[in-house]
Amino acid sequence: MGPKIIDLRNKKPSRRRVHHARSVFAGERRSSPLRARRRKVRFAILGALLIMLAAIAYGVHWTASIPQMRITHLRVEGAHQVSESEVSDHVRTMLAVNSWRYIPQDNIFFYPKREIEESLVTSLPRLQSATLRRASFLSTELEVSIKERESYALWCQQEIRCFDMDEGGFVFAAAASTAAHPSTTYIFSGGISSENPIGQGVAPDHMDGIVALLKRLEETGYRAREIRIENEQDFSITLERGYILKASYGAEINNLVRDLGLVLNSEALRGTEGDLEYIDLRFGNRVYYKFKGSVESSTR
Repeated sequence: MGPKIIDLRNKKPSRRRVHHARSVFAGERRSSPLRARRRKVRFAILGALLIMLAAIAYGVHWTASIPQMRITHLRVEGAHQVSESEVSDHVRTMLAVNSWRYIPQDNIFFYPKREIEESLVTSLPRLQSATLRRASFLSTELEVSIKERESYALWCQQEIRCFDMDEGGFVFAAAASTAAHPSTTYIFSGGISSENPIGQGVAPDHMDGIVALLKRLEETGYRAREIRIENEQDFSITLERGYILKASYGAEINNLVRDLGLVLNSEALRGTEGDLEYIDLRFGNRVYYKFKGSVESSTR
């Protein structure tokens, strides 16, 4: 039996179905004005929010920019060798940077405290530290408290140009003259190849040990006069007694001083200290020494 066929050409939809379809489309047409009104309300709310946010943003900017909210005075404490104007000018310059910012750089609550402190120490090598603070919550005066480096020794370039150096080996200023320093001042050389040593460190990884050795030598009567940084492993010390002590970084301080005393009191060197050119303590139990005008010798 073949497939059955239904002819839909003469079939007409019932009135009920046509009426239902028309009612659906009519409902859609009736609801479109409601949606339009809702969109207008949403846009109005959004616009109001944007205006309110813009007003708040402008209010914050205006409040942050009024004179009562900005640093207007500077006071520098602790300046001796460094001039107060040099410090205050540097701070004012940094506060004036990016003056177009939404919140000004010199706002009393948002000024770059740590950045200015670090910049002062970097830009003015004579400063060891700098601290910024305000006296009260709404104070517009900024107090800049600085601590200057103290000269521990001189670092000299072939005894022609000398510079002040602190106990950590940091070279921070040109020395007026060697005569302006007491005769007990240590004189360092070597360790810096630059023509301008200011802002650089002399043997920064070993300076603590060198300073401790100098102190120990002085306590035992072997005061040093000059210290030369030879290379990354060795250094030498010229003692006031007229001869040189050669040593290496990392050596135990008490052992060095003890070995020096033992060598000087040994049979080979006893009573000849004035003729010595150097004593070399870089090789453990084997000590090398040299008299002025003679060849190098060794002892155990």
